[in-house]
Amino acid sequence: MRTHILILLTIGCGLLYSTSVQSQDLKLDSVYLDFGLQQSTEFENFRKAIYEAYDADGKPTQILVLRKLDTGEWQNFRRRHLTYEDGYLVNLLIEQWNPANETWNDRVERSYTYQNDEVVNKLVRKPSTLGMPLENYEQWNYYPNAFGDLQGVIYQTWQNGAWENVSQQTWSYNANMQMTEQLLEVWDGNDWVNFRRRYYVYDFDTGVIDQSTEYKWSVANQEWDYKFWIFYLTDGGYVPIGTRTLVWNDVDEVWENQIREEFDFDPGYQLNHRVLQSWDGNVWVNQYRVGYEYDGETLSSISDKWDNNDQSWDLHARFQMSFGSDQQLVEEKGWQFWSQNQQEWLNDTSTYRRSYYWSEEGVATEEIQLDIECLVPNPYSPGMEISCTSKTLSGKVQVVLLNSMGQQVYRSEEYLNSSFSLQSNSLNTGMYILHLQKEDQLLLSKKIVIAQ
Repeated sequence: MRTHILILLTIGCGLLYSTSVQSQDLKLDSVYLDFGLQQSTEFENFRKAIYEAYDADGKPTQILVLRKLDTGEWQNFRRRHLTYEDGYLVNLLIEQWNPANETWNDRVERSYTYQNDEVVNKLVRKPSTLGMPLENYEQWNYYPNAFGDLQGVIYQTWQNGAWENVSQQTWSYNANMQMTEQLLEVWDGNDWVNFRRRYYVYDFDTGVIDQSTEYKWSVANQEWDYKFWIFYLTDGGYVPIGTRTLVWNDVDEVWENQIREEFDFDPGYQLNHRVLQSWDGNVWVNQYRVGYEYDGETLSSISDKWDNNDQSWDLHARFQMSFGSDQQLVEEKGWQFWSQNQQEWLNDTSTYRRSYYWSEEGVATEEIQLDIECLVPNPYSPGMEISCTSKTLSGKVQVVLLNSMGQQVYRSEEYLNSSFSLQSNSLNTGMYILHLQKEDQLLLSKKIVIAQ
């Protein structure tokens, strides 16, 4: 349960209010990572990353990572070399510093192959031991359909000089190009064997996801067994108001309530708070409540924990993100936990602080919006509906998602004046920039948070 609420906290702190920011180009100079000293408010240095070089498009090409020694000195730790083609990352080489002979050794290399703007292969190479040449290690082969949506991916590892299958995932879509099924299979040495499957059902009128059901393959019975059933609740339209998860009871062969989440959005479609409840067999019992505070500079996600004895909410945990004058992220800090005895927020074993230092001349952070209005749940989970309308524009647009470094991580083609969703499970939870483009014109640029 604690892991669940920490995820909620991180997601919540990615929320950004829809305010315009100044037109200013910024580039990231360095990032410092500090760990909190337990039961205190103090931090100590751990690592720092120096962005040593950028290309002409403002993308980093070399990043040096140093670690803090017990002596107080900074020592080389790792170095990253990034290569791009046509704006896409095609190679990432990570080197490890060997302090004994003061040399850089290859640690891991990740290469990406694209076709029609989609990743079709990710190859990882590693040395058998540091100092040895890079060798094939693992790879993913991606198979998009004719519309560019991911249809399948095969994961393989390098064994005895050849690629061997490990697992395979396939996706199915309906006529509206909404994901209807995810199937995971594993390789038994001769054939693909069922492992896990999930179905998605959408509301007939709105097209919004209504429910999903997960199954696990029973080898003994050679049939699919129920696992989870999730209902996605809305206000009757496009706005999500919660979820309810049921788990299958194999003994009694019935569905039983497990957890429930309730969302509260403001008129601007931003999340005010969410409540997590669990089923005790008779009624729903409060567990955690997460709320958000924003003072124009610092966004705080504050969790309350339910006290069954007092039947009240008590302060529990806090995660914070601070932004500069150009809305660039300057600090993340969390998770800190409330001390009732000391009446203040204190660090725990998981507490960290990440500080970002910027300078001008980099990737633009300006939010752009022309004659177009988009309703995007924030935070956003893949599968949720996005509705974009325009009084003067129509037809197809390109939907592009950029990560915080300006790298394209998702692309699809959708229609204006209709709803659509981002169908990808490979996106990590975090902050992204959503672009809508029509030919060479940028129609909209909006910050969103992806919550997997």
